[in-house]
Amino acid sequence: MLKCSGLAYAYEASISIPIYLSAGDYHALTGLSLGGDSVNCTLVSSLTAAVASVADNGSGKMRCTSVGHGFSTGDFACMNNASVAAYNVITTLTYITDDTFDTTVNYDSDVTLNVTRGSGLKIAAGCGGPYKAGFGFFGTLAAANKAVKVELVKNATEIDTSSAIQGNDATVDHVALSSACTQVQLAGGDVLWAVMANQTDAVDFTLVMASVTLSRNYGG
Repeated sequence: MLKCSGLAYAYEASISIPIYLSAGDYHALTGLSLGGDSVNCTLVSSLTAAVASVADNGSGKMRCTSVGHGFSTGDFACMNNASVAAYNVITTLTYITDDTFDTTVNYDSDVTLNVTRGSGLKIAAGCGGPYKAGFGFFGTLAAANKAVKVELVKNATEIDTSSAIQGNDATVDHVALSSACTQVQLAGGDVLWAVMANQTDAVDFTLVMASVTLSRNYGG
């Protein structure tokens, strides 16, 4: 019996996830490491780039300028902090030059924004199939009684597995959230990662502990 498993985690960390502009926008979980028992998957490390300008790429999509951005074709990322609300979404990136990249989002107007590739698990070639996936999540916000939602993401598609939860602490909002195991079909090269949203307002979030897990047993 061959086992494919993966764990991306943060333990006793203090990872700041700034919440930009408005409530409800998804922000990538960052700073996670690969667990030692991970088999047939690799860690996609997190990366954030500040975009100085946006233009039409000639096909009606956004072309972002960010000097030395570090992204590659096929990266999946959250776009945040744009004054155009339609830009604050999950997208797929295409490398153009070391200083420019395209997104799958329709161009509207020139703005500045941030683009973040979240920490995730990439399935190795030949290891596709049905997996059990889930997450655990704990952190704090600087104010009480905020509704927080966390979602798993397959490539650029959200997997709706959680519901919003509110903390009850009078001074600091302690948020703990986890999902039941969810079956998801993953192919070689697919990436499983996670995003979160403060659904109440723009109070920033501090990630203390988190895990994104998947497992699959197969073979004879």
